[in-house]
Amino acid sequence: MEWPVTVTCSFDETLLDLPPRLLVESMRVHQRVFPLWRSEDQLDHHFLAVTNNPFATDAETARIIAAGNAKVIGARFHDARFFYADDRRKTLEEHGAALASMRWIRGGGTMADKQRRVADLAASLAPRFGADPDLAGRAGALCKADLATQMVGEFPELQGHVGRLLAELGGEPGDVPLAIEEHYLPRFSGDALPTTATGRVVAIADRLDTLAGCFACGIRVKGSNDPLALRRAAIGLLQLLLMGGERIDLGELLAEALTRAPHPEGSDLDAVARDLEAFVMARFTAWLKERHDTEVVEAVLAGSGDRDPVALRARVEALSALAATPAFGPIKATFKRALGLVKDHPDPTCDVAAFSADAERALHRALLDLGPRAEAAEAALDYPAALALLSELKAPVDRLFDEVMVMAEDPAVRANRLGLLRSVCEAFRRVADLSVMSAE
Repeated sequence: MEWPVTVTCSFDETLLDLPPRLLVESMRVHQRVFPLWRSEDQLDHHFLAVTNNPFATDAETARIIAAGNAKVIGARFHDARFFYADDRRKTLEEHGAALASMRWIRGGGTMADKQRRVADLAASLAPRFGADPDLAGRAGALCKADLATQMVGEFPELQGHVGRLLAELGGEPGDVPLAIEEHYLPRFSGDALPTTATGRVVAIADRLDTLAGCFACGIRVKGSNDPLALRRAAIGLLQLLLMGGERIDLGELLAEALTRAPHPEGSDLDAVARDLEAFVMARFTAWLKERHDTEVVEAVLAGSGDRDPVALRARVEALSALAATPAFGPIKATFKRALGLVKDHPDPTCDVAAFSADAERALHRALLDLGPRAEAAEAALDYPAALALLSELKAPVDRLFDEVMVMAEDPAVRANRLGLLRSVCEAFRRVADLSVMSAE
């Protein structure tokens, strides 16, 4: 705008009996005006309109502009009052019956089918995420019902919120009404996350069903073409999984959703599962690389093959912290040298009785002492402690390099020493594979 001028407008104060968000969303999305509030939770009947009219500073011009805005806003609000009153004549469950005539995706059944799958999956997953299975199942069974209301038909941005209002009016138990609204969160990067366990598990189930159903029906993301927002669904799923800290195998979670997903007869669901897991992990990798050094992320992902997002994030954060210290360079150099020696020797076994040098015995003792303690720290997601313990292996590994010839001429001696080194490398590799990092 070249000449932005703010004009104070108003609408019929009796319209404030409508739920505030219905009015606010209509003003914000459709009219692009700014609502005013009397207090933190009480809307005022005045609002601000911004016009590109330098003459709006004149009182009469401002009055005409305000009257025009009031007329348009008033008409919209009266429509909203009619729709909301009409929608309240049915329960949310009765509205949901109309989902049987709404198609979800080609080959994916109706919205009623999707809602049933979400309810079933949410109830099944609830114990793993600290939610009540009955409440999760009930919220899932109603989560899409408001799509059949007139209010959501007129104001799509109110999906979920209208469902919550109707669920509250219908006396739905516990946090079911709030969960219906929260299952759409997060809607975009940086958005709020669900505040209830029920809302969170229904949100997880909904995204799992979307991803599994689309992939099972042959829908894939190609370049920038992502009409069903599958990338956003994957990132939303990961944010929901990370927020609680539960240990979850991503592959198993996706497979559980795929068992319920609609699919063409003769589909290779194993191949679909691999494609789906690769897609979600690619999104997770990109998400991690936006926040951490690329080499650190790649080293962690090249490690144990873990598919637990919570553990992977914790490992990346711990390795990032270690990599920022002066001590990391020498640690990396030692273990990269060890990894280079054992790259063609996958067997981590060694015969303690065959050790001929004190350096071998010292490294073996250190591994027996530090290895189990590091594993215990890893199990508790205390990866900084695990890395600190594993880093203590540097000194005995350096001593081995200084005092013995690892690549001895005797094949048996060489194999035994490589086995010892391989066991050390495998201990570190549970956290990260330093071989993928640069030498500098």
